[in-house]
Amino acid sequence: MARFLVSSLAALALLGCQKGSSERVTVDLAPKGTGTPVARFNGGAITVEDINRQLAALPPMVRLRLQGAAPKKDFVEGQVRVELLAREAVRNGLQNDPEVVDTFKKTLAQKALLQALEKSAPQPTDEEIKVWYENHQADFQRPAMVQLQDLFLSADSKDAARRKSRLAEAEKLRAKARGLKPDDEAGFAALVKASSDDALTKSTGGDLRPMPLPDLQARYGAEVADAAKALKTVGEISPVVTTDKGFHVLRLKAQMPAHVLPLDEVKAQIRNRMYSERRTAASDELMNRLKTQSGYTLDEAALAQIAVPTPTTPGMPSGPHGGMPGMPGMQGAPRAPTPGPPAAPGAPPPTR
Repeated sequence: MARFLVSSLAALALLGCQKGSSERVTVDLAPKGTGTPVARFNGGAITVEDINRQLAALPPMVRLRLQGAAPKKDFVEGQVRVELLAREAVRNGLQNDPEVVDTFKKTLAQKALLQALEKSAPQPTDEEIKVWYENHQADFQRPAMVQLQDLFLSADSKDAARRKSRLAEAEKLRAKARGLKPDDEAGFAALVKASSDDALTKSTGGDLRPMPLPDLQARYGAEVADAAKALKTVGEISPVVTTDKGFHVLRLKAQMPAHVLPLDEVKAQIRNRMYSERRTAASDELMNRLKTQSGYTLDEAALAQIAVPTPTTPGMPSGPHGGMPGMPGMQGAPRAPTPGPPAAPGAPPPTR
């Protein structure tokens, strides 16, 4: 977020100068840093500690580009530029510019929200995560899965002569497969690469990804799923499976029983989910309380008179900033700060 840094010659009123009012506040925007000055000017200074704090917040790749005396000097000059331009803006009365006031209010709103969330929506503890996991076992239930190698010979059901010859070929290939050792996955893969008509799996030795039986049935048909279900030991070869499209010879590669994912595998996922839900609930509770305390009302008739400009390009947000006012994380609503690229050395940081 942008920071407005001005001289402490006076406590400058950004929104007015009357204390005790929520609409008009006095804000002292003078630099508050203490430490070793690296740049001085009338009424203030920028310290080494200030610069180090700002540098630490930059992305690692940006910090790499700021190694050396010249880049560091440019960075400091950029902060001086902000200080002096801010003073010039105040001298010109821009502290009451609607855009400045709007940015200030949004920054305050964002700070208030983040402060409230830090107090009322803490990260869940390990014990809380464990309890949540135990109460939501169904969320982490994984079905039994089977993994096959498939040798497929195509033969449309309408071509009786071709189906007869292809069935005989499939039986010969099955006999070869049964002659392999149960753990000879490569041997079966060689048969697939030499004879299979399935272009999608031929290059991988007929290896089908692990999937539940219902998924296998949806993709390959009930005949294949039933044959897979009958296979009990790794390396076992199925009878020739007949379908309308041709013939399959299956080898069982692996079986994975139904199981519940262990807590260690899903702990981070649960933590993020609980934390997100807490923040959402805390934010809703805060806004409901503030609306009640402030006597908030909404005039539906006036709302209907609001005209949203039509985007010039279909599917693109309109206006200079885009977004949808009032939606969390969008233009016009408080949201968590999003890190972005730093300003070029010598230029003030952008206002978000």
